[in-house]
Amino acid sequence: MLLSKAAENMQGRAVGECCFDGFAIDSRHVKPGNMFVCILGEHTDGHKYIKNAEENGASCLLCEHEVETDLPYIIVSSSVKGLQLLANSYRAALDVTVVAVTGSVGKTTTKECIYSVLKEKYKTHKTDGNKNSETGLPRTLLEISPDDEYAVVEMGMSARGEIEVLSLTAQPDIAVITNIGHSHIEFLGTRENILQAKLEIITGLKKDGILILNFDDEYLSRGYEEYLKDKITQRIIRYGIENINCDIYAQDIVMEDGYLRFFVHTPVGETTVVMPCEGIHNVYNALAAVSVAVCAEVPFDLICKGLSSFKNAPMRQQSYEKNGFFIIEDCYNASPASMKASIDVLKNRKGKGRKIAVLGDMKELGEMSQLLHEETGKMLNGIDIFIAFGTYNDAYIKGAVFAGLPSSSCFSCENAEQAGIMLKKIATEGDCILVKSSRSMGGENVLKTFFD
Repeated sequence: MLLSKAAENMQGRAVGECCFDGFAIDSRHVKPGNMFVCILGEHTDGHKYIKNAEENGASCLLCEHEVETDLPYIIVSSSVKGLQLLANSYRAALDVTVVAVTGSVGKTTTKECIYSVLKEKYKTHKTDGNKNSETGLPRTLLEISPDDEYAVVEMGMSARGEIEVLSLTAQPDIAVITNIGHSHIEFLGTRENILQAKLEIITGLKKDGILILNFDDEYLSRGYEEYLKDKITQRIIRYGIENINCDIYAQDIVMEDGYLRFFVHTPVGETTVVMPCEGIHNVYNALAAVSVAVCAEVPFDLICKGLSSFKNAPMRQQSYEKNGFFIIEDCYNASPASMKASIDVLKNRKGKGRKIAVLGDMKELGEMSQLLHEETGKMLNGIDIFIAFGTYNDAYIKGAVFAGLPSSSCFSCENAEQAGIMLKKIATEGDCILVKSSRSMGGENVLKTFFD
């Protein structure tokens, strides 16, 4: 892209001229030919790293004020807003169907499920990792190729108004809301406020677009009745489990070690789906994908093929055997709902060995942190050994003991590394081990220490 054309779309002013290819918001990740986006944040100022970006091969800059550099650059009032404006104009010029996914839990896994089925029929782009923020989403849109037919993008948030900005930037044709949980309740106060924040996704939804909702979620079903039904022009598709009032629903669910099988009903037919993953939550993720696939007119044989080859994103409930142990590694993030999903997978796992849960803190729960960690501990009935690490160990263990786990089977550790050392002392070959925590707790270091 020409710098001058980008400046026009960003409502900025170009200083010099060049062509550039790609973007980086971290000077360490700049590749030759990239535009380095200088962002003025709460803790650092990207303008301080211009020299680093130059050394790594940046061809130009996006700045919020004049800078001393030999590189061409664009001046805008807000680098983040400029990036969003450019992404929006680029998206508008493309002949691509955009599917946007948000929700408290399961956004990334649902995105991967949707991608798995769409790619069987269409050339499909998807969010890389979890680039779902005010800077990640625009970069995802700007990575769409002109020949892509579908793009599946993820939208995250921690405050009101953020999903609205992302939705207006992406202008989705199809929007999916997975659920309303406790994630970010520290900043939003109540689940009702979280519901309102997630519903902001309809702000940029095309007038003839489609909104897909998990109708087993009490907040989304109530939100449908109170805020959506008969009030928006877009078509609404509801999915659920054993809920015949939904447009798409699953029945006859069978969960065996390593896979799921269920029968799915849709307005255009029925089929049996088999997936190489575990947990009832993955049925919901698959139903969202089936809902999108039906809208996209993907035939059932390709839907089943896509879901049968589904692979989750790294660090999100990866199950594998190593050194005689069965591991459930789910260290990317954690909330009460996702904790329950992973604990249920551990409980349902068959085998002669013991079931060991190693859980770290759940973040961004605010004043409800103590209560929600205790409630999560209560989910551990039927588990043989519990290792907690972090700040809320006492709350976790209090809940676990209340649920019937002997206090002698509960262990408290300060951090992930200590939890790994404790696990080394306790675990024996054949045990099934779940490791889960919020990202900042470094749960992957439990296993790194354990297997070291």
